[in-house]
Amino acid sequence: AEYVDGVFTTNAIRLTDYDAAPGAADGVFGNVIAQNSFELRAESFSQMPGCEVFANGVFYSVGAGDNLFEGNVFDSEARSDDAYSYGAYIGASHNGGVWRDNTFRTNDKAVWFSSAYGPAANARFAGNTFERTANAFYTPAAPDAAFRLGYCCGYEASALDLLDNTWSGGFDRDAFWFTSNQPAPYSFAFRWTVTVTARSGGLPVADALVTLAGAGESATGRTDADGRVELEATEYRQSGTN
Repeated sequence: AEYVDGVFTTNAIRLTDYDAAPGAADGVFGNVIAQNSFELRAESFSQMPGCEVFANGVFYSVGAGDNLFEGNVFDSEARSDDAYSYGAYIGASHNGGVWRDNTFRTNDKAVWFSSAYGPAANARFAGNTFERTANAFYTPAAPDAAFRLGYCCGYEASALDLLDNTWSGGFDRDAFWFTSNQPAPYSFAFRWTVTVTARSGGLPVADALVTLAGAGESATGRTDADGRVELEATEYRQSGTN
């Protein structure tokens, strides 16, 4: 735990190189955190008035390179409106990590991207499930948003790549909770994996060049021996200042 003066934070896992330069020799990258279950509960107590409490699955502050989080289950619950529980807490991180095939189950927000710790950019969330659960303790702000973006000071929340994810339980994929106290840049993209099969005369065509175009972007690849290729298609991108 840290920051007990005003804010008390407990993290199941913390990865940090304090936003080191890409490829830094003392950077944190190349790690795989997979197939874990995180049970997270955050609750404030009257004995500590005015203290905000955090229970996070992963506290992430990395710049040097990618780390992979795959197949994990983050079950988070905040039990008062001054207690916070995030599966992923990402800040001071210009390499926001690769989050693949995880389940984020929460009664408030699943991810804080560009957190109180600092700005964030270049995170990839692919094939994850974001599930909203009932909140018996308080009414969350922006209850249909799984992602919280921003904190203060113009911190960016940029290049958030959302590929093949699923939202359920009342979460709306197009809803974000913007919480910067002053104008701050943001950008994100919704993208999907598309499988294309090339055939001629009923037979697969190997090594065919396939281009998928749309939304002002294109993706190109070559088919395998079965005539198949997977391409990532962009549905839309959005950027601006919150």
